[in-house]
Amino acid sequence: MNRRAFTLIELLVVIAVIAVLMSVLLPSLNRAKEAGKRTICLSNLRSLTHAWLMYADEHDSRIINANARRISRSGSTYSWNNGTPTWVGVWAGPYELEALETVIEMGLFYPYVETVKAYRCPNHSVLSRLIPEGNNPITHYADRRIRSYSIVDALHGASSYGGKPLTNLNQIKRPGTQMVYMDRGAEGQAGWSIFPDSERWFNPPGIQHSNGSVVSFADGRAEYWKWEDPRTVDFTIEWNTGSAANARSYAQGNPDFMKLLRATWGLDQFTGR
Repeated sequence: MNRRAFTLIELLVVIAVIAVLMSVLLPSLNRAKEAGKRTICLSNLRSLTHAWLMYADEHDSRIINANARRISRSGSTYSWNNGTPTWVGVWAGPYELEALETVIEMGLFYPYVETVKAYRCPNHSVLSRLIPEGNNPITHYADRRIRSYSIVDALHGASSYGGKPLTNLNQIKRPGTQMVYMDRGAEGQAGWSIFPDSERWFNPPGIQHSNGSVVSFADGRAEYWKWEDPRTVDFTIEWNTGSAANARSYAQGNPDFMKLLRATWGLDQFTGR
């Protein structure tokens, strides 16, 4: 039987065809992979928002505080600082996976969402790996932390930014537009904040989902928001890397800022224009 071997030119043609196919297929595969991670993130925030709603329903409609409280350890015993538990705990010690898991399990929401993985975005390290450790113990080993989500300050959070946080479910006029959680892409001890009376960023939004983030609402929904203005992404990167981000110039005339402002504080509370 006469067998003919491939010539060098034929081999090069085959390799070229494979390279072209890979260049066409890889972006599609990456988009499919990102879509899968986004679906997980949406599911996580729906679960945590349902926990937020159920907790309020079981406590006379009182909204839980948006802040998280640190948990300390003495020997093998963990305890809440100041003795008051919050929706989730914060570990400020050296990296220990067991400690990071324990402070989530001790949180008031864990009985409603009994899986540690639901507190972490699958794309967590995309943004958090950029964060320098600095002097803040919450930013130490940021990419290895296992919580990505924060409740917005407008819901029983800090009031020092000019707003009046809501403390009861009955105060929410439009549950379908009131944002509850922000996937900020990194762990935070305080709630996620945006100035309600000034066109100026406070906390940056997440950008780890193809320059967008996942947010949830008081009616239990979760949505993916892709940012329109490139300044939103620039501000988030600069803020998280410790650069001198210009919070005002990056917010003025920015449709992403206004969209988040409406979702957190509501148009009727914005007096900065």
